[in-house]
Amino acid sequence: VYKRQEVTSLESIRFRQEEAWEDAARHALQAADAILAEAPGRSAWDCARGCAHCCHLPVMATPSEVALLLEKVSLTSQQRARIEEFESGRCAFLGDDDCCEIYEARPLKCRAHTSSSVAACADPTRPVPMDPWPVRVIQALHAGMGEEPEKLHAALRRALS
Repeated sequence: VYKRQEVTSLESIRFRQEEAWEDAARHALQAADAILAEAPGRSAWDCARGCAHCCHLPVMATPSEVALLLEKVSLTSQQRARIEEFESGRCAFLGDDDCCEIYEARPLKCRAHTSSSVAACADPTRPVPMDPWPVRVIQALHAGMGEEPEKLHAALRRALS
């Protein structure tokens, strides 16, 4: 079990170098969920199912996250087409109901995006009041994975080709 006080710096989470990418990515996703479930500011997050303002922002993911996503999710032809056509804007995995179609396999960056104001998210002229704690957790997990995140949709296109 991971606790907030255990993540004191980007160097405080490291995965064994001998771990296969699948294990490191699974470990990172499980760690993120466990840590963020206990985040002290969680009660102030205004995020909810169907709130998809952040699903129009660029998402970064490590190669291991992309590979795990592709392992866990059977992409539909519609999702594949959206990935191929993606330039910027609406995420290829955002359904018509504004819900994430890959929620359980979503990248770490998506797990860290939290806001205490849906109104601020809806207004592109206002800064989004994000909880810094989830961002630090994801930075630490990415550092522990030892991989550089890249743009999700570009990495997916490359992996699918």
